[in-house]
Amino acid sequence: MTIHDTRRAVMIGLVILVVIDLVALGVLLSPLAKSRQQKEAELRDLQQQFKQRQSEIGPSRDMDKKIASATGDIASFYQHRLPGQYSEIDTALDKAAKGNGVILQDVKFHPDKREVEDLERVDVDMTISGPYVNDVKFINALERDKVFFVINSVSLGGTLNGVQLQVKAETYFRTGAV
Repeated sequence: MTIHDTRRAVMIGLVILVVIDLVALGVLLSPLAKSRQQKEAELRDLQQQFKQRQSEIGPSRDMDKKIASATGDIASFYQHRLPGQYSEIDTALDKAAKGNGVILQDVKFHPDKREVEDLERVDVDMTISGPYVNDVKFINALERDKVFFVINSVSLGGTLNGVQLQVKAETYFRTGAV
């Protein structure tokens, strides 16, 4: 290759580079090119969309771990908070009554035979009597007891020694328990 051929190749390369520069300058100055403010606004919009999508999928992250944890929590709740024998219900009621100075009378259990996965609902009707403050403490003690109780209704009556309450509650019985 001679100097003349090399010079010619360099000139062709320079012409090509100048044409590329002119095309780039034309695109930059044309209405097709976005201004800096438009690009920044588009970037902010895309960042906001990203954060929104991230917050939408956030709760579903590590779902397999959350399901395993919830399954363990449910099993623990069933084991520790739901009675397996009627005597556990009776013991919890007696403990709450004695601990709060009320008289527990006329306790009746009404099992609901509609089972749901080894559970049976047990309605508990009872009458308690004592000073009003003690009756309230008894109901609070039931709600906080290790045995899971849900207080459905409380009817007020009176006695000579204080207040008499008709309490309707429910708990759930583990039918698979022995």
